[in-house]
Amino acid sequence: METKTELIKIRCTKTEKMQLQNRAKKAGLNLSEFCRELFTKGKVLSVPSFTKQELEGIYHLKLYARNFTALSNFLKARDVRLSLETKKLADTIRRVINHFYIHRI
Repeated sequence: METKTELIKIRCTKTEKMQLQNRAKKAGLNLSEFCRELFTKGKVLSVPSFTKQELEGIYHLKLYARNFTALSNFLKARDVRLSLETKKLADTIRRVINHFYIHRI
């Protein structure tokens, strides 16, 4: 990675600077990173922070998926139909988790 040695100074109002700082903070970037990405790409792609409730939901979905996978593995030798249904359910939960992550970006 090339070392950043060049400096660009811009003039803005205090209000504009505060707006840029707030947007950078929401994007999880510092002001330099935010401006660099905005200037070079024309937009800032970032993942917003999850709320406490969203993180808890994701945790439980992952836990359910892991538990259903374990159950599916246990049942494989006993009843193939039950095993297949359990695996389908675990796969559905994984798709929901992946869908949730993809749509947050």
